[in-house]
Amino acid sequence: MQEQKHILETKRYQQTDTIVIGAGLSGLIVAQQLHASGQRVICVDKARGTGGRLSSKRIETASAEMVAFDLGCTSFNALSFSFQRQVREWIDEGVIAEVPATKVATPEKRYIGTPRSSSLTRHLSSGLDIRFGTRVSHLEREEGRWVVYVDSSAGKPATSMFICDRVVLAIPPSQAAAMLPADHSLKASLASVNMVSQWVVVLVTSANFSLATQREMPDSALIARCSLENSKPGRDSGFTGNIYQLQATSAWTKQHIDAAKEDVIAMFTEEFKRCVGSDIDVVASYAHRWLYSQRSGEVVARQDFLARDDGINVCGDYMCNDPRFEGVEAAYISAIALAEKMLHACTVAY
Repeated sequence: MQEQKHILETKRYQQTDTIVIGAGLSGLIVAQQLHASGQRVICVDKARGTGGRLSSKRIETASAEMVAFDLGCTSFNALSFSFQRQVREWIDEGVIAEVPATKVATPEKRYIGTPRSSSLTRHLSSGLDIRFGTRVSHLEREEGRWVVYVDSSAGKPATSMFICDRVVLAIPPSQAAAMLPADHSLKASLASVNMVSQWVVVLVTSANFSLATQREMPDSALIARCSLENSKPGRDSGFTGNIYQLQATSAWTKQHIDAAKEDVIAMFTEEFKRCVGSDIDVVASYAHRWLYSQRSGEVVARQDFLARDDGINVCGDYMCNDPRFEGVEAAYISAIALAEKMLHACTVAY
């Protein structure tokens, strides 16, 4: 009671119905669904913009040209009827496009955000109250509500907070577990989820090679797949070279998880040269380590999400039960299932 009184006296808090932690696809879809129903929703994310693994990046080449590329998911498919219907809506709204069959190495239809992957999450963020650069440190239960503590900066105590009835954790499981109180029933389950890491390197070259837009690299122990970013629909920026996004294999990433970025780029460059059978002129490069790329192992949820009566809810691609669905589609299915459950619970309570 004293702590609650202290919170109210300092006025360093904001009250709302629901806090969504994570402005990736899952978090934004849940936030949009709740917002559309009239609930007060605030979405927070430690990054500077939306995206999660649908994020994009812009860098400068040696000749001062700016080039853009997708940093995470290179494309996605739509196998379920519900997601196919959503994909058609997004196509009509101009935020995604189908990748021509001649440019992919898989039989099923593939889709991308246009002009970048992050265009989809920016579209989903429309109308929402999103606080970027907001790193949540931990959650505490006070007087039947949740207090969401926010760090002011690294290494310093939390100096601001939100008070809400419900929290949606749309972030990697280990991060979600770390935020929960020590005695919360979901903490151990989330901490037990195994997520595979992945290094991603982008090489901007002045030369052109005859590679499909997306292809597997089965002969490489380092590079799992390659995506020719500037050949995707809507990606022609006038840059005369090529932009390759290269994704590492899980085994190689595990062996080099703590390697310096410059060393990773050098190893990727040499291996890519070997794979294409030619020397390449790299005019810009970028490396990113996804610590939580995809789930490895069993799902901890039975309904594509986790929810507790105390107001803690969890969603994300790693929560999706059906092994046919992955990536963007799995994230969508988990988010929609959770949103429907939360809206039903609010209707019953009302």
